[in-house]
Amino acid sequence: MIQKYFFRFILPLLSIALLTNCRGTKKLSEGQVLYTGAELELESPVDIPNKAEVKNELSGLIRPDPNNSIFGMRPQLWIYQATKDTTNNKGLDHWINTKLGEPPVLMQNVNPQRIRNLMLNRLVNSGYFLADVDYDIEQENKTADVKYLARLHEPYRINETFYPDSTSEVKALINEFKSGTLLKPGNIYELDLLTRERDRISNRLRDNGYFYFTPDYLIFEADSTVGDKKINLYLDVKEEAPPKALRKYIVDEVIINPNYSLTDTIVQNQDTVQLEDYKYIINRNQIFDPEAIINSVFIPVNETYSFERKNVTLNRLMGLGVFRFVNVRFEEIGGNKLQGLVQLSPLKMKSLRFELQAVSKSNDYVGPNLNATFSNRNFLNGAELFELKLNSGFETQFGNRQKGLNSFEFGVETNLYIPRFIAPFNLRFENSYFVPKTRISLDYRYLNRMQFFKLNSATGSFGYTWRETFAREHRLNPIYINYFQLSDTTGAFQERLNNSDYLERSFEEQFIIGGDYSFTYQTPNSKDRITSVYFNGKVDIAGNSLYLLKKLTGAEGFPYDIFGTSYAQFAKFDLDFRYFYSLTPESKLAFRFLTGVGIAYGNSETLPFVKQYFIGGTNSIRAFEARSLGPGSYEPDSASLISFYDQSGDIKLEGNIEYRFPIYSIFKGAAFIDAGNIWLMDPNQEKPGGTFNFEDFFKEIAVGTGLGFRVDANFFVIRLDVAFPLRKPWFAPGDRWTFDEIDFGSSEWRRRNLIFNIAIGYPF
Repeated sequence: MIQKYFFRFILPLLSIALLTNCRGTKKLSEGQVLYTGAELELESPVDIPNKAEVKNELSGLIRPDPNNSIFGMRPQLWIYQATKDTTNNKGLDHWINTKLGEPPVLMQNVNPQRIRNLMLNRLVNSGYFLADVDYDIEQENKTADVKYLARLHEPYRINETFYPDSTSEVKALINEFKSGTLLKPGNIYELDLLTRERDRISNRLRDNGYFYFTPDYLIFEADSTVGDKKINLYLDVKEEAPPKALRKYIVDEVIINPNYSLTDTIVQNQDTVQLEDYKYIINRNQIFDPEAIINSVFIPVNETYSFERKNVTLNRLMGLGVFRFVNVRFEEIGGNKLQGLVQLSPLKMKSLRFELQAVSKSNDYVGPNLNATFSNRNFLNGAELFELKLNSGFETQFGNRQKGLNSFEFGVETNLYIPRFIAPFNLRFENSYFVPKTRISLDYRYLNRMQFFKLNSATGSFGYTWRETFAREHRLNPIYINYFQLSDTTGAFQERLNNSDYLERSFEEQFIIGGDYSFTYQTPNSKDRITSVYFNGKVDIAGNSLYLLKKLTGAEGFPYDIFGTSYAQFAKFDLDFRYFYSLTPESKLAFRFLTGVGIAYGNSETLPFVKQYFIGGTNSIRAFEARSLGPGSYEPDSASLISFYDQSGDIKLEGNIEYRFPIYSIFKGAAFIDAGNIWLMDPNQEKPGGTFNFEDFFKEIAVGTGLGFRVDANFFVIRLDVAFPLRKPWFAPGDRWTFDEIDFGSSEWRRRNLIFNIAIGYPF
């Protein structure tokens, strides 16, 4: 009886009381009104170009932010009000009040008129000269919000840009620079665009010797009387520009100090040697080969000062990774001559770091890893970075079919990064802001999949890494050697190997000798950017040179081998494309498209296991367990753990859409749809339905959906995704969509379909 009345009457009353208190209005003083936020609406008789960007920019001007709320409740405000009587600024109450609580944001702290003026100013600076902004305060009891309405008309656009007459050398140069102008006819007039054009021209002038020139010496005049909402722009040099800003300067000498400190005496009193065109300071603390430093200095002596060369030098020296402080500055030493000073303060060259990590992998293995790294930043006295890494980890797998699979891994890795290209020809990349690097790597891995096998793997590679720009990066490994050996297989796994030619060939002891190349493009980070893109393309080719050599030498026996062990021959191509669109500063849409194809030929009948494709799991199609999907419409034995390794393919196609949104503080949410599958290149009797067929492969696409919860503390992200399938490719062709089976109330349906994914970091 008591329980009946509790759930029917008492609990609802307590809930109502809690909701009322959590709104944060009960303890407000007389006349105080709680500010609950603002809304912005754009209104225009014509289509607004870049409407989303304009609205996002104006929304960013709205201040202050209201108290955090969840479904109308404000728990932080309630905590603040419940603990605010802290008289001594100490104790638990004070900590809760200041750390967990949040003071009320009152309407009296809001200045809508100021926000309106800021919006108008921003719109005018963005070409919307005839815009207007109104606001309305809507109050209900002790809460109020603000409605902003921005009325826009067609923006003004650039008609023509006029550059100064060539009456001086500076003005003549400015005329030469107009071919690269940012001010294109038809572009919307934007103050920011004019500012960037002034910066561009100023930088070009400084790059041509005008050391003291700044953007402030340039002025734009705008003429809006052209008509038809067009503007003519007139650029000129200000009359008050000082004479030295209009004078060209020559670099007379460059002095390099590789052991600079703030207590250094005057440069002229230190011992220097002439190396190439530079004066190099020598002292008893010398730790670098001077050539390594000079290779990163690109300032020409006895030539006009170059702003670009200064910046390239600064970035290249910082990119060496051996200096705590880098400064490149110039001083006038008489007439029109400059002295360049390159000041470098070294870091500590050796370090030892230990890390304890929580790791989650694409195959759903989760567990702790212990890493130890020894680093020497000046291994051969030429700013080479040497790393020795030891790592070990124990992992276990979460999931239905694979639950309880355990794995132990131990590895030793050495890397040597040389800050230049080691090649038969000289490449300095003089116009690049980034240090080109040669990488030599050796790696050994021991893996114990406790229910299946042990695997020994050794890898060596020689390659290059270089950045073309901040957004574009290239990696080339012309030499890549990998050897792996399977041992100590369990009875169940060995039986599966004996019964599957495909699996046996995948795991056979062999060499992978070849090379790979990858290109990455990534939009530079910016908090104001609405869209961003990531793209990675990779080509991996192995075995061709060895195969050709064996053919030319007339070797007998097939497949061919090296040192008594066969080698793999294949070509593999992968694409990874991601697109992010910010709906608000806190929410975004994330898209990913993955595709890849691997072709085994010549000396190989199948791709090596480490090069095959798998799908499903925490970072893939989350409605299916790791490696439990495909190939094609093939249906595995759901009771067999061995199929965890058996469901692989030569072709992969995957797409993901995820909506990410804030919940409260560091707690985030997500809703997602994943789709894709893998296929075999050639028919395999062991896996009926697994072969790729261009005419109907899309009928074998698996689809899943779900919701996610994240704890995002910036330096780490813990993720829980709950997903279920919408389309199962192994069902009969007409029955693959499973909408009619969805039944959250059925424990049996939940057991067979709900997949829980626990991981660290975002899926992409």
